[in-house]
Amino acid sequence: MSPNPKKSLSGSMVTKECEVCGEMFSRKYRPSRQARFCGHACLHRWRAGQCYEKYIIPEEWLPRIKAVYDSGTGDGQITEIAKRIGVPRTKITHTAQKNGWIKVTRSKDWHTPWSERELEYISKSGHLAPKAVQQRLKAAGFERTISAIEVKRHQTRAYQNRKGMSANEVAQCLGKECHMVINLIKTGKLEATRRPGYTGPTAAWHIEDKALRAYIIQYLPEIDLRKVDKFWFVDILIGPTDR
Repeated sequence: MSPNPKKSLSGSMVTKECEVCGEMFSRKYRPSRQARFCGHACLHRWRAGQCYEKYIIPEEWLPRIKAVYDSGTGDGQITEIAKRIGVPRTKITHTAQKNGWIKVTRSKDWHTPWSERELEYISKSGHLAPKAVQQRLKAAGFERTISAIEVKRHQTRAYQNRKGMSANEVAQCLGKECHMVINLIKTGKLEATRRPGYTGPTAAWHIEDKALRAYIIQYLPEIDLRKVDKFWFVDILIGPTDR
């Protein structure tokens, strides 16, 4: 009985040519699945080449679209062309931007550097909603979009600089469920306020350190000390310490 050639090669190293870059590479031979690419980079490049566009604009329509953009688009010509071709109007807009027929509009925040005073507002705004931060900046004479404020707060880690904690953070440190902390707030055992700028019944709670300290001292028997974060617990009672 002749040996199975695939079974005899199983586990041995074979050299192949990458289907993307053409370089030679070595892999273990697998009868069920053989390597086609030398690495993940070539695999991603191959997958990107396999992607297809859902809507395609015929080549013969491109000169007509360019002529419309050169003359102006205020009479609904682009919308009419989109209906005749059977593609969304945004597809034509993106094609025009890609070919340089129209300029890509960006927010005025795109190139405006942040001043030191604006960054100071951002660093102290971790407990505020983006809309509230925008209103405070506007009152100080600065104009920024909500998106620009959110990006800058993420870049500067403003959320880590805020004073106080949320109900979920308190629950994690006390070893409780979040709804249990909310019940403490509703029953008056734990003092908390809604975060400025947030409205509605689902608005986030803001709990200051002094309120947590008062709760711990008054209701210590209700706290399971085996579950609390001991370093956080000491910081709340006597203040931050070097660890």
